[in-house]
Amino acid sequence: MNKKNDKDKQASIITALRTIDLSKPWSPENDYDEITEIQRIITNDDYTLTVFFNDGSKKLYDVKDKIFNKNNQDFLWFKKLQNINEFKKAEECGWAVRWDDDTDISSYELYVHGK
Repeated sequence: MNKKNDKDKQASIITALRTIDLSKPWSPENDYDEITEIQRIITNDDYTLTVFFNDGSKKLYDVKDKIFNKNNQDFLWFKKLQNINEFKKAEECGWAVRWDDDTDISSYELYVHGK
């Protein structure tokens, strides 16, 4: 790969980091796509995801609230992930972590709410 293109991409990511206010919700004016592409994930035994992003950052995201939430109907499709083997089937899809057609978490969510 061309080193000049790599440097240009890094510079644009750094510029994006300086101009995007992560405290604001997503909008066309506050576009996180430049910095939130997922490069790699690790599924951990404690139902957390370690997520590596294209800006070089690494975040730990806890999925337990979605998986084990008994009161919130919004996360019913996450119940199947209570089986750790199903949870471990997570795949990185660029701008999301995905288990199946119904179950995914956006890179925006992972980036902004990960620790």
